Amino acid sequence: MSISVNRIESTFKKELSYILENAKNDHLKAMTITDIDLTSQKEYARVYFMTHKNVEKTLKEVKRSMAYINKVLSSKLSLKRLPRIEFILDNSYEYGKEIEEKLKNI
Repeated sequence: MSISVNRIESTFKKELSYILENAKNDHLKAMTITDIDLTSQKEYARVYFMTHKNVEKTLKEVKRSMAYINKVLSSKLSLKRLPRIEFILDNSYEYGKEIEEKLKNI
């Protein structure tokens, strides 16, 4: 992966996290961005997140707020075209806890 893509991912994560932290919606505020995977052509961005709120409700609120999120991100990132964003629930914490429990039972 090129340095440029890594740099964009880092900036993208920072700016998106800031937008969500300062959102008026509690479901958006409760989101934690864990990783961003940007395609090499910078057309798509998979945004992995965790939340302690209801996941379906959170995804509905994200979908409802996408126009605002895209507008703010496009003003913060100097890209010709903003990547299409897909939010994906990051289950790694739960998976880690499950493995830890299994290891305790050995």
